[in-house]
Amino acid sequence: MVSLTSNSIIKNNNLVIAREKSRRLSEFLLFH
Repeated sequence: MVSLTSNSIIKNNNLVIAREKSRRLSEFLLFH
């Protein structure tokens, strides 16, 4: 159960990081 919870937390963190990276990348492409 604990491992399942930590796995989902890691997945959520990766989603947030990927979203942030793609947002920064699109901003970079827009403004340069």
